[in-house]
Amino acid sequence: MVAPVAHDGVTGRLWRSIRGPVELVVVDPGASGELLAARARVHLSILLIALHLLPGWPSGTDALVLLLAVAVLGYALFVRKWAASHYSASMGYATSVIDVSCVTLALAVMCHDDATAPLRSIVRFQLYFLAVSISSLKMNWRISAVAGVLGVAQYAVLVWTISVAADLSPGWTLQAGRLGTLMGAGYLGVVVVLRAQQLRDLSTRDFLTGLATRAVLDGRLSEELSRARRHRRRFALALVDIDNFKLFNDRHGHPEGDSVLRGVADVFRSSVRESDLVARYGGEEFAVLLPEASVIEARAKLEALRLMVEATPFADRDGRVAHRITLSAGLAEYPGDGTSVVELMAAADARLYQAKRAGRNRVVVAS
Repeated sequence: MVAPVAHDGVTGRLWRSIRGPVELVVVDPGASGELLAARARVHLSILLIALHLLPGWPSGTDALVLLLAVAVLGYALFVRKWAASHYSASMGYATSVIDVSCVTLALAVMCHDDATAPLRSIVRFQLYFLAVSISSLKMNWRISAVAGVLGVAQYAVLVWTISVAADLSPGWTLQAGRLGTLMGAGYLGVVVVLRAQQLRDLSTRDFLTGLATRAVLDGRLSEELSRARRHRRRFALALVDIDNFKLFNDRHGHPEGDSVLRGVADVFRSSVRESDLVARYGGEEFAVLLPEASVIEARAKLEALRLMVEATPFADRDGRVAHRITLSAGLAEYPGDGTSVVELMAAADARLYQAKRAGRNRVVVAS
């Protein structure tokens, strides 16, 4: 059966560029948000340039604004390319500061012909709202707050400077209203980001243990595999299982089993690096992803986790009886044990079962 061919066009390409998969970067809402913000910046710059080229559009200082829009387009294209491979948390703040400052600069350019023009501008003042909205795409409420506060501060300074230099009243009632709505936009951006983070946590965290879900693990594995291929680095993947957990549930009940799962998850969470990922793979099984770790380093880490869990008394719900728990683990390494997610998972799973057949409470790696 032949699949239907989708008709491509400008609208289709535009939609896919916004909705399509994120470039191969570390799974990070800030990095993917920065890329999405860069795409939006490119589209908005092109739209602004197109508007200024329309017949009958006002001339004068708009020539300078057109040059500014072209400069912003070049900056947007650079950020889009740079963020795909060199993203850092500070980049989100820097680009938001530049976005807001470009709007202030566009308003300041209007003073060239008429000192009071920025105070009456409607369209260009509203570009502040676009700058604040773009900052919200980065999924960091602090960046949204910085963009909102900076917009209010820069516009207030601009109004004060014009009123002093031109020795006139800027109409403080109108300007106070503008500052208030701009402040409200910044506040709304922060609220939207915080709400989005709550929803993201609900969708990416296992409800019982608080660890990452299987879906997050699958996405992170694909990204880590792509990064390891590009930079020729190693990483390790382990599948970890609680020994005899079904018998434990049958003997003590599922509430006690849930308590043990949470306790083991707490041990994992407190013992791995920030760059590592621990996910609940299913039931009593966990997956541990160790970026840039050799099989020797990964085995030492897994052995330490196994001994820590073995030495930890997991109290029952009433805090009276202490249960002793052991773990079995199978460890695979890229690229030695596989060059795809399927191969690595299969190798780790086979070694996990090998650990169980050998008596449990051990970590098995390639012989």
